Amino acid sequence: MSLRSFTKITRINFLPASLIPFLIGTAFAFKNGYETPAIRFIPALLGVLSAHLAGNVLNNYFDYRSGADDINVKRSPFFGGSRVIHHGEMGPLQVLALGLGFLLFSFLCGIFIFLVTKNPVIIILGATAGLLTYSYTAPPLKLAYRRLGEVDIFVLFGVLLVMGGFYLFAEIFTFSSFLISLPISFLIAGVILCNEVPDHDADAKAGKKNLISLTGKENSYILYAVSMILAAASIIVNIYYGNLPAVGLLLLVLFILGLQAIYVLKKNYKDFDCLIDASKKTITLHALAGLANIILLII
Repeated sequence: MSLRSFTKITRINFLPASLIPFLIGTAFAFKNGYETPAIRFIPALLGVLSAHLAGNVLNNYFDYRSGADDINVKRSPFFGGSRVIHHGEMGPLQVLALGLGFLLFSFLCGIFIFLVTKNPVIIILGATAGLLTYSYTAPPLKLAYRRLGEVDIFVLFGVLLVMGGFYLFAEIFTFSSFLISLPISFLIAGVILCNEVPDHDADAKAGKKNLISLTGKENSYILYAVSMILAAASIIVNIYYGNLPAVGLLLLVLFILGLQAIYVLKKNYKDFDCLIDASKKTITLHALAGLANIILLII
């Protein structure tokens, strides 16, 4: 397996999607006066990143098995699959073994944290994350094929990672930790919705049902706009409740990128290159807003 194939199959450049929410949860614990010792932080971070890589690899394998990647001949850095198996760069069983290997390493990280904390809730959180990671495209649940993929991503790369990151150090769940998870949760939902538009036709032929299949590509901008509105509104709510400082209102300027993506999804939903640009803007918005949240919580 070459480094190029490894990078493609793991989509390692998308690790900020899991790194950012975990760091938001950690920063929120720090803001609230809880210690964040390295003996908990480092293995948890490694476990989160490894689970994310496992999900990316397993999604490639199960989309290959379902035929979704066979039908989808167009691809970009943001959607369309890696096609590593199709091009003979890696065999299907090799990909499956790699994905399960990442998942096993993540599990071992969780066991280590449990031994440190003696808290069984850690095991429950880890098991939940592992189940959601595996079940996105894997049978029997195949959530992404049953219009539950967006919910899975919303929870896994938003609420669960933020609240889990907070709980790791605070060992308590709070309403405030739920609130602080909402902006990044709605933003990652926007990312997945935007990325589903160019894959719509291929997904439909493969029986992969998502929320875009309900609205059609021509109305996908509505769902995307709702996710952006809720993300912006949740930032305001967090400022109101004191989770973020008033200067956090400046984050709303970043949503210009979201407005530009809405325009693309409404006017140019058939243009592949334009859709790549919309995905790029949405991912940039997610990353910048997430990093700004972390900075605001720390300082």
